Amino acid sequence: MAKFMLSVFLMFLASACASSSLDQNFAFNTTKSDGILAIKNPRINNESWLFLQKVDLTEQKFVGSPLEFSTCDDCLPSSNTYKLEKSDTPDFRLLPIPPGTYAIVGLLKWERTGGNQRKSLHSCFAKATAVFEVKAGKVNMVATAKNQNSAISNLTQLKSLVSTFPGITSDVISAQLLAVIAFDANGHGPLQSNCLNGIDGRSFNILRRLDNRTIASIATTI
Repeated sequence: MAKFMLSVFLMFLASACASSSLDQNFAFNTTKSDGILAIKNPRINNESWLFLQKVDLTEQKFVGSPLEFSTCDDCLPSSNTYKLEKSDTPDFRLLPIPPGTYAIVGLLKWERTGGNQRKSLHSCFAKATAVFEVKAGKVNMVATAKNQNSAISNLTQLKSLVSTFPGITSDVISAQLLAVIAFDANGHGPLQSNCLNGIDGRSFNILRRLDNRTIASIATTI
């Protein structure tokens, strides 16, 4: 079941669209109190939002309100998510967030069905999702590659991209994957009224601990 849910999870991650490009003068260094979350994404013309939730592994509870990782052109510049790319490279999405442990708990995707008509697709990753650590003053990559070699390649690509931005002097690291968890989806229907509604303080089960794995991919751990 966990592997099946992973395939669905990765399919939705792969359907995100482009965000606004990162300004060449963007600055980020080791003195920053936030960290930067980075996720590689292909160029597909959709509109979607990933929802990140802070977790407390000791208490096995979610903490606070969900954060939006937007990949929607129409939603910017109100969103803090940026696209990092060059003409001959894959692109990555970057989001500055407070340090801590997080899980991707849901996704909202809009699909155009013709003309101005759109439909929304909601996915709650309650059956299995990975917990990862975002460190302050670092660019933290969460890999979604299907094997270890691809995850390492993604990290190399991201480091190369970041090196072209002189204002980013922080280290680029692979986010540590700490555990795989499952939680109650709180019913069925739109994310905001079920999966995400009242998630602060909701408990979860730890399916497996991952012993601080680095240079690892969600796809190789769930």
